[in-house]
Amino acid sequence: MLRLARRSLTAVRHFTAATLPEAPRVTIRNSGGRDTLGRRVLSLVYTKRSAVITVKKWKEEGHVVQKYELNRIVRELRKLKRYKHALEICEWMTMQQDIKLLEGDYAVHLDLISKIRGVNSAGKFFVDFPDQMKGQLTCTSLLHNYVQHKDTAKAEALMEKMKQCNFLKYPLPFNHMMSLYISNGQFEKVPELLHELKKNTSPDIVTYNLLLTACSLRGDTGDLITAEKIFLELKKTKVDPDWVTFSLLTSIYIKNSRFEDALLSVKEMEKRVSRKIRFGYCSVISLYAGLGKTEDVHRIWKKMKSLFRKLNDAEYNCMISSLIKLNVLEEAENLYTEWESVSVTGDTRIPNLILAGYINRHEMTMAEMFFHKRMLDKNIVPSYTSWELLTYGYLHKKESSKVLECFKKAISSVKKWDPNEKFVREVYKLLEEYGNTEGAEEVLSTLRKAGYVTTEVYNLVLRTYVKAGKMPLIVAERMKKDKVSMNEETHELIKVKVLKQQFQLWFDPTADYHNYTIHWNPTEVVWYVDSIPIRVFRNYQSEGIAYPNQQGMRVYSSLWNADNWATRGDLVKIDWTAAPFVAYYRRFRARACKWNGPVSITECAIPSKANWWTSNVYRQLTMSQQGQLKWVQDNHMIYNYCTDVKRFKGQMAPECSKPQY
Repeated sequence: MLRLARRSLTAVRHFTAATLPEAPRVTIRNSGGRDTLGRRVLSLVYTKRSAVITVKKWKEEGHVVQKYELNRIVRELRKLKRYKHALEICEWMTMQQDIKLLEGDYAVHLDLISKIRGVNSAGKFFVDFPDQMKGQLTCTSLLHNYVQHKDTAKAEALMEKMKQCNFLKYPLPFNHMMSLYISNGQFEKVPELLHELKKNTSPDIVTYNLLLTACSLRGDTGDLITAEKIFLELKKTKVDPDWVTFSLLTSIYIKNSRFEDALLSVKEMEKRVSRKIRFGYCSVISLYAGLGKTEDVHRIWKKMKSLFRKLNDAEYNCMISSLIKLNVLEEAENLYTEWESVSVTGDTRIPNLILAGYINRHEMTMAEMFFHKRMLDKNIVPSYTSWELLTYGYLHKKESSKVLECFKKAISSVKKWDPNEKFVREVYKLLEEYGNTEGAEEVLSTLRKAGYVTTEVYNLVLRTYVKAGKMPLIVAERMKKDKVSMNEETHELIKVKVLKQQFQLWFDPTADYHNYTIHWNPTEVVWYVDSIPIRVFRNYQSEGIAYPNQQGMRVYSSLWNADNWATRGDLVKIDWTAAPFVAYYRRFRARACKWNGPVSITECAIPSKANWWTSNVYRQLTMSQQGQLKWVQDNHMIYNYCTDVKRFKGQMAPECSKPQY
């Protein structure tokens, strides 16, 4: 229903914009195929071609160029949204001494500048106007453009100047401001603006429709009581309601489950929709669909087919979405087949409706079949929405690999991605559930390429690592490189799995080289210094304690600032006066089972001669090694997470109660 309200607001804006001052409206008559200036200019399909050259050539051929004809051409070009050519003609007119321009001409010129060169250029153009042209029409045109660009400060300042100049004697400027406040969600400003309007003039139908739009957007059900008061006032002032009025009322009634009133209202709306108001039929269809009136939906569609020679993509979009809303997806797909036969646009929005229909019904097999046979095989290029829909479908099925594939394709399908935080969270929710850290890193890489890396994204990655019982690598450094700051949650997530034991070694490690060894096999992980064990982490996975045996190992050895997490509760600070700090390495040796993907999880753990690390010699420390371990931990351990009750609030890691030798 929010979508309907937005559509209604768009319709209101259409009528508001239609009241902008334009060149005199002269109907283009059938010239019987003869050569005219209008025909020549309108034939300039490509924007790089100059309308001015065409006008000059016409004049050189001995033809008279009259202002009314140029105004008519500008009006037609604006209708076709060919603003560049329209602006060229307006600028040419200002250079002609024999053409006397009126304020309305300047208003149109200003509007075109805003569309082509931006609202700031339009503002500068207005400042340079002759004083006699800075009137009601040009001010209203400038205000309209400020509203379109949602520049509230400039719009309010201009309204104040118009008030001082006594230009607020008709409702259009107030309607522009009301439209701005509603689109910004500033509903509290609407009553005061309405009061000011009534002091200067009387509300028109656009005013009342905007007020109803504001009612429809308030809360989940809208403001029904206020809406009915507005409609009653409209009738008392003898303003004729139009189809937009009843469209808004119908949507509010539907939100409040007043279905009988909604049906009466949509019937009134239908009476006011005609061939001249073609786009109104789609609103009628959508509202009948919202009321569950299948027969009426088909009746209006049949009427549209009889009225119009060819229906456009937007109308097929409306009808297909209405059929899906009525839960007749098969009919919707049949209508899609009809659209395929009559449309050559390949508009992805139409097939996306069917795709969404199957996905919302959790029929992924049908969705996949439709996607491949009716889209890819027919050369319809999937849009961002297509991949997003498929991602959500696979999220429901919890197919991580396909989720990742579709997510990446969604992001890469657009030049500039408009971040969707909910979308990102849903993807990470699945990855966290399965502890899929590789997938989490893959998504992070994709988001980094799209220019969207935030503290929240890093926290989502860290949650996945916590779930997997793994420790992420150099998080602080990576976040710094991405120019992302840590928050309180980040620090807590890093602490969760930074299960440290720290040692003050029995020698000066900076005086000479020493052997530092990590031995990791299916039974235990042992850290050695000069062949003396200093820490052991045994595999108690059978008792529900996480053990690192589901992915490959990377070794990072460097120097980095860890005084915010690796210094016994921030007790020890780095002495930066001793910088620079340098680390030296030699004789690095890696004797390991090469990681070849998930298959290595089993292959590297099979007891064999090749897998020497699985032999009984390495299954457990010898008695002598156990003695060395005890000596190191009794005399040189300065921090042990298993005894840090304060940090872990009494919830100690389960392995702390298990023997580690």
